[in-house]
Amino acid sequence: KNWSSEAAYESVKDGLNAVKACLKSVTPLEIDPELESRAAEVAAAIAHVYAQTAEALRCAKAKQNVLDFDDLIAKALEVLRNNEKGDDSVCARTARGLRHLLIDEFQDTDSVQYEIARLLAQRQPGPDLFIVGDAKQSIYYFRGAEVSVFHNARNTANALLPMRGNFRTAPPVLQFINSFFASSDLLSQVESPFNPLDPQRSSSSPSRIEFLVPPARTDKTPIETYREEEARMIAASIATIPHGAFDVLDNTTGAARAARFGDAAILLRSLSNVHLYERALREAGIPYTLVAGAGFYERQEVIDFRNLLAYLVDPCDELTLAALLRGPIVGLSDNALVELAGGIGAPRGLLRGFISNVALKEPIQNERLSAARDLINRLDKERERPLSEFVQIVFGAIGLEGVVLRQFMGPQRVGNLRKIAALAETFSGARPPGLRAFVRYLDDMAAREIREGEAAPDADDHHSVTIMTIHKAKGLEFPLVYVADLGRDAKGGPTKDFALHKDAGFAVKVIGPDGTLTAPALHKGICAIRNDEEMAEEARILYVAMTRARDHLFLSGAPAKAGGNAWMSVLEEQYGVCGKNDGEAIDGKGWQSFVRRAVPPRAFAVSPALAHITADIGRIRNRIRGTKEISSPRLGVPVTDVLLAIHNPHTRPAATPRASQ
Repeated sequence: KNWSSEAAYESVKDGLNAVKACLKSVTPLEIDPELESRAAEVAAAIAHVYAQTAEALRCAKAKQNVLDFDDLIAKALEVLRNNEKGDDSVCARTARGLRHLLIDEFQDTDSVQYEIARLLAQRQPGPDLFIVGDAKQSIYYFRGAEVSVFHNARNTANALLPMRGNFRTAPPVLQFINSFFASSDLLSQVESPFNPLDPQRSSSSPSRIEFLVPPARTDKTPIETYREEEARMIAASIATIPHGAFDVLDNTTGAARAARFGDAAILLRSLSNVHLYERALREAGIPYTLVAGAGFYERQEVIDFRNLLAYLVDPCDELTLAALLRGPIVGLSDNALVELAGGIGAPRGLLRGFISNVALKEPIQNERLSAARDLINRLDKERERPLSEFVQIVFGAIGLEGVVLRQFMGPQRVGNLRKIAALAETFSGARPPGLRAFVRYLDDMAAREIREGEAAPDADDHHSVTIMTIHKAKGLEFPLVYVADLGRDAKGGPTKDFALHKDAGFAVKVIGPDGTLTAPALHKGICAIRNDEEMAEEARILYVAMTRARDHLFLSGAPAKAGGNAWMSVLEEQYGVCGKNDGEAIDGKGWQSFVRRAVPPRAFAVSPALAHITADIGRIRNRIRGTKEISSPRLGVPVTDVLLAIHNPHTRPAATPRASQ
């Protein structure tokens, strides 16, 4: 009653709650002096080893007269700093040669890079510094990007030019994104209050905003089960694209048109479970391209080709020979391999059976085995040719492109094979161009799990769904965006034995009184700082993912679990999506969304490339209908039902697994 106004009361109340929250987060730690002393000694010893190692690396690079990327940046700053004074210094001469210095994507800059730009810009005469960036899209913390650098530069800038217009996203989708981040306050560390973007695009066609959330099961249901169901929900949604389910705005013509598979993208925080989403798309007959996955060197066609090259390099490698003979290049059966090896006991061995010209009983299998021996002999005679030329000879000899072209995603597989040829050509110019070295290079890349993307799809191919990480999608846009796996817990939580922060320092866990690894106070403090920074970046990653959408946005993931820090937990907190029924609507200012909870049966999409034959299949089906039922022993179901399923992919007959395949 005694407050001057209700607003004043609420203001002080909010301030008091903020103080309480702050005090709660800085509760004094329990400190064991003996533990802290031992942790300090171990940390100092590790720092000493690191210093020696760093010096050894510096000497090795100096001896070879080479620099790495970090060296280039650090040396550039060193040159500018050491010669900063005087009109004839390196810094002054460089600055005089520039009128404007423009930095794009500034939110991904670190302090060293910014210092280089600042040193040049402060010289007179020197360049005007023009910076473009969005702190809400700073998502490269793991690469050293410092969002604080962005804030410091913005606070000291002579002028600010805010850019609030969004020309990409349909108004309903953008209004939803604005509403979600304003009410959740997820981006408070970089922008508080949240500044919404203004839609500058017309909304010529309806936009869809949907939550795809599998039904909740028990508390012990593994996240993989939910991911499988979620993947099927995504595939079922995408499978409706060829049937005119979505209209999108064509960037070229500016007019609405029916969506194609190539308009859709599935964005993932991590590719560790991407195989579940790939499998769902394959089962639905939906073509896709995996971008920047660990999959290139693990793709079957790449492995098959590598096996052939590896056996040419080492003809005593029996395991590689087995993989080569069983793969599509030769195509022997399991029984043929056992027979070639001398039976179940394998007294002869596969390698001896192959090189001693043992014949197989089955004519087709024996013909394939003879062709394999001839292939190895012919290619072995060509091994001395230049690597890139030899790889082309191998391609021509085996005809592998024709084999994989008939498989699912054939054009993509052919593209991967051609990428091997391009790698061989590049390898020849940069390293010893021997075949053995190239095979070792392929094995090293696969073993180190280099995140090499598949071959890029044909620019004219509009019938391939894109699967990629959110980081790879930054700067891109798609008419239909599926932000998947929102039930995955964010990165925060338990930390490793070492804790490192550029400002707070370095600490390490040591053996405590109970005989287990125990964190000293500094370790806990550093981990708390890093956890806050990483969780703040997780929110920015979600913002980047959602703002990739142009016309339609789908948010999918496992139901939120109590105490979790997954993105789905925030959506549940804001909209209660996990407690809603299938088809239930959520209304907001300028937008409307729907919740999907039902997991559909296995979807199947008819590719637009096959659409012209479905009418003929329909006519055949109608002619058969009414006659005596025709069954197929291989399919196990009436042929009319199979034709019906092909003609209308949303009506699947009850069938055996073989028929479903």
